[in-house]
Amino acid sequence: MILLLGIINVCFSHYSPNTVEATLSISVILIINVFVSKYLKSKTYFHWLFQIINIVSFVFSITTLLCYAFHHYSMMEVGFIDLTNFKHYYRPWGCPSNEWTTFMFLFLPYSLYMYFQSGRWRVLNVLNMILITLCIIVSYSRGLYIAYWVLLVTFGLGLIINKDKDNLVKYGKLLMVVMPVLLLLIIPIRSNVMTTLAMNKTESQQRSIEARIERWQLEKEIVSQNVCFGVGMGNYIFV
Repeated sequence: MILLLGIINVCFSHYSPNTVEATLSISVILIINVFVSKYLKSKTYFHWLFQIINIVSFVFSITTLLCYAFHHYSMMEVGFIDLTNFKHYYRPWGCPSNEWTTFMFLFLPYSLYMYFQSGRWRVLNVLNMILITLCIIVSYSRGLYIAYWVLLVTFGLGLIINKDKDNLVKYGKLLMVVMPVLLLLIIPIRSNVMTTLAMNKTESQQRSIEARIERWQLEKEIVSQNVCFGVGMGNYIFV
């Protein structure tokens, strides 16, 4: 069904090459999902797969924070203190900060899941969660800050709704460890963090919000003009 919708999307796309690429990406994800569902049915296999993902994210987190450290001290050397205005110069692994940190954010649920599943690796999972959270913090992205808190609150509400008291206690203990550690670690960059949390403090933030509002208004017009099939996946840059 998803592939059929993708083909329809390509046929009615304003620029087909972009939509073909997006559809192929979805197809690859579906193939991987089928492979995992068919050949990794054992809980043990899933456990080790998630643990491998955690180890990979741990390595990515360390290297990302090293990239930020280099960026931070490079800016400080030339006299810039408020790095929120220069976050576009921060490019971990050569990628735009927001895009790379969004990728890192996707590893967070794996760390949460493995924290509740694994006894031997629990310390690594807690450390991994701290590192990924630091990657999110130093991105100075308001959207990622909001997404992070939405994830934590939603996860907690899920445990409450399911009346899972044991895991709710574990979750509380996790937050009691992670949050104080993070508060200590962000002391050197607290002014940048507070500026990001202010959401609408700097001129750059204000311009960003104004631009988003303009784009939302434009998107309403685009939706009204292309109600049935849209403009095609991957074509946002043209509209």
